[in-house]
Amino acid sequence: MRIEAILIDFGGTLDSDGLEWYETFYRICRDQGMLINRDEFEHLGRLAGTRISRHDDVRELNLDAHVHRLMNELREVMDNEILMDPVKTSEAFLTRAKSWLTRHLPIVELLAANFRLGCLSNNWGNAQGWCEQFGFFEHMEVAVDSTLVGISKPDPRIFEIGLRRLNLPAEKVAYVGDRYETDMEGAKGAGMTTVWIRHPHYENDVKEGVADYAIRSFSEILEVVEDWK
Repeated sequence: MRIEAILIDFGGTLDSDGLEWYETFYRICRDQGMLINRDEFEHLGRLAGTRISRHDDVRELNLDAHVHRLMNELREVMDNEILMDPVKTSEAFLTRAKSWLTRHLPIVELLAANFRLGCLSNNWGNAQGWCEQFGFFEHMEVAVDSTLVGISKPDPRIFEIGLRRLNLPAEKVAYVGDRYETDMEGAKGAGMTTVWIRHPHYENDVKEGVADYAIRSFSEILEVVEDWK
């Protein structure tokens, strides 16, 4: 069947070159001289992410406010001897993210000329708001946010929600994301065509037959979709 719609991840995909949030934060902090084990940093980062999810207004925060609050939470859960400046880290992350978002908006505009689009993301309830903030949602029909639907990737059921909202069978929908286990395996489990943004950091995370396409940057999706027209 011809692909009619594309669902796109947000974090690590629209706002990056294939690096997920905690890896990006870790690299920024490391460059600032922070001495901490990578696995410990991710554990603390995800703890901070859980803490911020309990804030009553988290779903209303724009990307800027959310990142600053997340880094403040991370500073709170870290050992006092660990050097991490939440303001500098937030601003460095946002500068980088906004650069990628600006680059990727014209690509989404081109995709919208031939395909129905949507965002499907593990998020804090503000995936649609962030897409609106940066001009993406005017080219999209749906936004599926793990917090709002109560199911997270890689559970195939969150992808099935996206399919129902588009009112399309899985065979007619593709998913684009950066995390192999979370994005590719989950979307493939729902029967969708899968496009993996293959950042070198994650190249050991592969299982044969899960990613239908592997691209080096989001912009390369324009070459992939030539097969679908």
